[in-house]
Amino acid sequence: MTSISDVSFPEERFEGLPAHREIATRAAELLAADPRVVGLYLLGSFANGIPDRYSDIDLYVVLEPGTREQVMAEHRRSLIHHVGDVGTMFPATHLGHPNQLVVFYEAAIPIHVDYQYQESGELLPTANGRDAVLMLDRTGDLEAWKEACANVADEDDSATADRLQYIEDRFWGWCWYAFSRIERGELWEARDAIEYIRTNVLVLLATVVAGLREYEGARRLERKFPGEILDRLRETLPTFHSPAAYHRALASTVEAYLHLFASLPEKLRDRVIRADRDYFLSFLRGDQPSGGQPRNRHLVP
Repeated sequence: MTSISDVSFPEERFEGLPAHREIATRAAELLAADPRVVGLYLLGSFANGIPDRYSDIDLYVVLEPGTREQVMAEHRRSLIHHVGDVGTMFPATHLGHPNQLVVFYEAAIPIHVDYQYQESGELLPTANGRDAVLMLDRTGDLEAWKEACANVADEDDSATADRLQYIEDRFWGWCWYAFSRIERGELWEARDAIEYIRTNVLVLLATVVAGLREYEGARRLERKFPGEILDRLRETLPTFHSPAAYHRALASTVEAYLHLFASLPEKLRDRVIRADRDYFLSFLRGDQPSGGQPRNRHLVP
């Protein structure tokens, strides 16, 4: 039987976090004792970041081919409960990851562990895999995989330009949708639309402008972006639950988009085919009637 002595556990990554270390070492010991588990590795904050008491443990479990369904079912019934007292557990289907089990263990504070199950044949090289901390590698496949990850280039300009084109094509329609919800008095829906645009458009643009390798949505924005970008994002927050406040938030959203787009590297910016911005801006500014009299929406010129 394999024990924790066979696992290369990164004690230094859990320094000052004894509850997390206890859960992680117990999970690694039990997983390593299952002969169908051929590899274990960490990603996320405990691999390449600065973890704190609120950090989740991203634990990747590599299995023999053809065993995942059975292993996951068995681990969900038994092994995961032997790691610690489970407060709640569910598959990450809300993220489109049915092979990931999200578990919250009861400790001084809830300890969040993501068990991500994959079969050895699914180990495809990725830029993110460079940061993996290997804990168990029975076959040598993980070492070979990590070496291959080291040779994967960061996302090239073509892929980034495609993402920017995707959001340029949609941004103006999404803004019009938010505008129309405000006009109808459907403020909760307008709020959802503005929140969606901020996270999926403005933050993505800001990630490219800041030269960051990976888009992570709203995670750790305070530490990643300079104050000028954070100020622009903050201005997209509605100050009151009223039509006027939502119009101002939408105005700031459009202004932030135009500013961030103009701040992109020229070689990327020039590859994006613009939508008919003037057409949409003429309505969003109130230059064109939208069922009533034109009104000033406090939008950018």
